[in-house]
Order: sequence, then C-alpha cells, then structure tokens
Amino acid sequence: MFFSAIKSVWSFCSAVLLLALLVCAAEVGLRCRKVSETCSTAGPERVHETLLEDVCRPSRTTYLEPIPGKRLLRAHPDTGQDIEIRLNDFGLRAPVVAIPKPADVYRVLLLGDDMVFGSEVYTDELVSAQLEQILKSTSPRRIEVLNAAIPGGCPLQAALWVRHTLLCLQPDLVVHHFDMSDIADDYAMRTFVLMGKDRAPRCAIHPGLQETRTDLARGLREHFLTIEWAELQLAEIWARRSSPRTRSDLGDPLNRYRWLEDTPPDWSIPIQHAIEALGHVRKSLPENVVYVVTTCPKPWQISEDACPSVEVRTREGVRPRAVYASRRPFELVSDFCQEAQIPCLACDEAFRRSQEPERLYLDRSPGLSAAGHALYAQQIAEFVVRQVPGPWSRPHSEGSAGGSEILKAEWAAPGRD
Repeated sequence: MFFSAIKSVWSFCSAVLLLALLVCAAEVGLRCRKVSETCSTAGPERVHETLLEDVCRPSRTTYLEPIPGKRLLRAHPDTGQDIEIRLNDFGLRAPVVAIPKPADVYRVLLLGDDMVFGSEVYTDELVSAQLEQILKSTSPRRIEVLNAAIPGGCPLQAALWVRHTLLCLQPDLVVHHFDMSDIADDYAMRTFVLMGKDRAPRCAIHPGLQETRTDLARGLREHFLTIEWAELQLAEIWARRSSPRTRSDLGDPLNRYRWLEDTPPDWSIPIQHAIEALGHVRKSLPENVVYVVTTCPKPWQISEDACPSVEVRTREGVRPRAVYASRRPFELVSDFCQEAQIPCLACDEAFRRSQEPERLYLDRSPGLSAAGHALYAQQIAEFVVRQVPGPWSRPHSEGSAGGSEILKAEWAAPGRD
C-alpha cells in the first residue's frame, strides 16, 4: 500500500514536471518566433496609420473623439503632396472658436465622417470652408461654418458628441452629412452604447478602454506569451462557432456597402437603427437650433470610372467597375426625415448630372476631390438659403427657386488641380 502511494505520487509529479517543461518549451518557442518576426520586419519601411488612428482616440462617453490640438501631415492619395491637418482645442478641423459665441455671429456646425472631414484636400477646399464663403455672400451677418466631422463617425456617435461636447459651441444651424458607410459604423458601435429609459443614447465606452481582467490576469498575460497565445486561439475558436463570417454578415468590413446593391441582403433592422439615430441627434439639440440632414453618393453609386482603383474598391468590398444605381438608400433617409420633420437634401441626382462626375472623386481614395467638395457645398448652400430661415439677404421662402442664381458665381472655389 505504501509503495503504491509512492508510485502514484511519483507518476503525478512526473506528469506535472513534463507539463511544466512543455509549457517552458512553448514559451521559449513563442519568444524566439517573436524575436525573429521583429528582426525580419525591421528596416526602412514605414508603417502608416489609418486616418482614424491618426486623429481620433477611444472615449468613455462618445466611443470616439478627435484629439484636441492634433497636427499632422498626410500624403494626397493621388499626387503624393503633403496635406496639413490641424485640429483646434475642440478637435474640430476649424480655426479657434470663440466661447461664448459673439452676438453678431451666425454659427453653422457641420457633422459627418471621413467624407466631409476631407483629409485628402486642403483646408480651403473643404466643403465647410466653401460653404462658409458662399453663405457669407448671402448675409450681412458674420457666418462661421465649423467642421465637426469625425473619421469613422456615424449619427449614433454624433448624438453623443453633441450631447457631451458640442452644445457649448451654441450653433444656430447644424448640417449633418449621412454617409453610406454609417450603417456599418452604427452596427459596430451600438453594442457598446448605454441607452436611457427613453431609448436615447447616454454614453458609449470604446471596447479598447473596457477593463475586463484583474490585475493578476493582465500581469500574467503581459509576461507570458503562452497565455496570450492561448487566449487568442480560444477567442478565434469562439468567434468561428458563435458568429461565423458569411457573405451576409454586416460586421465584415468587406460587406459595409452591400446594402447599396440592387438586391441587397435583408439588413432592415440595422439600417433602421442607423437612420433613426438622426432623430437622436435632433433631440440632443435645443429646439431653436435648425437641424438639416444631407447626403451624397459614394463613387461606386455614380460611375464605374469614379475611384477606378481596383485596390481601393477591393479593400472597400466593392467589385471593380461596379455601379450601384439604386436610389433606395437615399429614399430611406429622405423618408425618415420627412416623417420626423427634418429638412433633408439628397445630392445623388446633382452628382450624376455633373458633366464629369468622375472628377468629383479621387482616383485612389473613395473620398471627394476638391471639385466634389465644391459641388457638395454649392448644393448645401442653395438648400439652406432656400429652405432654412436665417440671416440671408433674400427672404426665406420654401417655394422660392432663386437660390442657384444667387450662389452660382460663388461655386468656383479655389482649387489646386
């Protein structure tokens, strides 16, 4: 009996020792691989961060927020020339803002995402800068147009940013660009949003800021590559079993524009959620602030030659030379705004009627070119002067059609072609 117990203990200790040796061998192997990968990637090649990583940071209240005072240079995707991006102390791509707002200033706040943030064009070519110049020509009062667009933003994020930050800017008019990518961005963010009893968003904690591990667990993970590797493998297995990626998965970045197709997947619920978030933005604003929604098409909604780069289109999940001609996405936004009594401007027809619609977009980026920003600014200005009560020299009248005559001379904004 005694020798049997000794033999069992010896077998157990041997198994534990063997397991420990195997773990040590795995740890050494993982560290050697990490060193090898580091050495092989070391060199003159520079890693470029995305625009979102460059100008935004995770937030505990608004999910994402621009970095106040951020300054950087980004290369123009077509010409390679440096474009300077400066954010003010609010994180806006705009000059310093006076707080409180001067009494003689009519302030316009422009919300949106990458499309109107305009990292690919110079500051004076932005839709916000050109809109300001056009509106100034129609008003005896001082006009300010502040570009409050955030790369990767969506209406749900905008509602939180307005609620927590932007109200102190005291805008008189808010123009909100709804982008065709907002459906996917809303879908990715909505899980992390805390809703109030009225179903309105209150805050959103970015997952990169959520602490789910104890100090001991974090310490072990940081010091032992074996634990990190095991966690990654388990996470991959769980992801494959619980939510396998399919062609109809909106969470897949390659599917973010599939809802624009003539026969799109049935994503009616996430589409409804993303569009209804415009109503949350409206409710976050004081009643005396005018709220206008605008939208413009992506290049693949206009022409097969708009943004013709196969690399760019493939990265965005769009087939080379594909054209999504359906007006249904614009109708969905317009129908909601009409029901919610929100003024709405869809610019797809104006873009399609342009003599050279391909020039409205960049070749190696899905963003608007300087000409695209100019046309968008012209369309917004005409709509605002015609439909929105304000300090315009021509009296406001919903039935008036004279806006284009007033603004036509101002459309040819300075460019750097």
